[in-house]
Amino acid sequence: CFTAVRTPVVEALTGRTRDGRPFCLETFLIDLAEYLGLPGFGEKAIPGADGRLHPLHRAEDFYLRGIANLAENAGVPEAPEDERRYVEANYPVARYRKILEPGEWARCCTVLARGGVFRPEEELFDARGNFRRGVPQLFFWNERLAAAGDGLSPARFHGTLRYRLRRSGAEGDFPFFLITHKLALHTQSRTICYRKALALLPEPPLLVNPRDAARVEISDGERVRIVSEANPEGVVVRVRLSERVRPGCVVLPHHYGHWQHGASELKVPGAERVFLGGREVVRGNRVITDPARARGASPNLLSVVRVDSLGGIPDFSLTRVRVGKDLKGEDHAEDLVESFPGMDGDLVFGRGSPGGGSGFRSPGLAVQDYPAGWCPAGPALASLPPEQSLPEDMGSGSLRQLRLPGSFYG
Repeated sequence: CFTAVRTPVVEALTGRTRDGRPFCLETFLIDLAEYLGLPGFGEKAIPGADGRLHPLHRAEDFYLRGIANLAENAGVPEAPEDERRYVEANYPVARYRKILEPGEWARCCTVLARGGVFRPEEELFDARGNFRRGVPQLFFWNERLAAAGDGLSPARFHGTLRYRLRRSGAEGDFPFFLITHKLALHTQSRTICYRKALALLPEPPLLVNPRDAARVEISDGERVRIVSEANPEGVVVRVRLSERVRPGCVVLPHHYGHWQHGASELKVPGAERVFLGGREVVRGNRVITDPARARGASPNLLSVVRVDSLGGIPDFSLTRVRVGKDLKGEDHAEDLVESFPGMDGDLVFGRGSPGGGSGFRSPGLAVQDYPAGWCPAGPALASLPPEQSLPEDMGSGSLRQLRLPGSFYG
């Protein structure tokens, strides 16, 4: 049982503000809050146990005090001298250790050197699996909750638990629940720029239970159209049958189908100076577009965002959709050279799933009429996940190779 703590191992490679802070989300949010005069930011922002107000002007003001609170509440001891020296010599955050008192910093070093706070299971849970440090009181009425609201209307929350039935739309017209997930090749939506991952899996698979697929008459590897109440036109994706999905649900990852994040043109004054990479990523004041980042479809295009007003948590699991054959018959053959600009070497295409179709056609290249289901396997064949393994008859003509110009950057 543990609480993990992560901290940068190298200094930020971005530009810096006049007072030396790196360009990052935390710096932007803090500066914006200070500019707007919001409470809780600036010179007198964080109340301490000593009654003083401490500053919140840089990210370390927040993070180091957060780690110090974790160390204090967990009762960790001060780190020995050799551990402190190691942290101070190797952790960039150690440059700001004077934010804390010496004893607080010494306990922080204990946490940082171990990557968090760790406790044996028997210390936190009893023999029946109950958490030993649970809430000591049970509230039938919470006065603070009853006096609060979501800020969007004058209404206040109820002071006790209440059940509210959630409606998910027209069940008959849209029989499937759409669930989102993350693939092993990606983290959040940001890794669409990782071209090696795109070479292995260039478009998002829609996972469908085989029983559901048989009921709506779709097959593995087939392109289908997903339609929702919010998007009657729908989006087109390729099916992958999987027993990992319960019947009644379909699953679409959320890494793909960007319309920003470099997928479309963006004009930024002084772009060559602002963006890391300079002329490699911008031309003049315009960001160089990368069509690969627009491949596939985003589940956001099908969802109506519902928010739990009490917890403030968005709900992405109540979207209902209909899945069926792409009867509009759109031509989904895409220019692979445009989708993967700058690749070099042999890009191997491996047959993933059976199915009919015209496959990929690239103007100017004498390679065409691949069967549907063929997907780029990339140069790192050993990295393929089991569900994307290549055919065993690799020497019998089931594979072709296509050499693309340029350089392959991961």
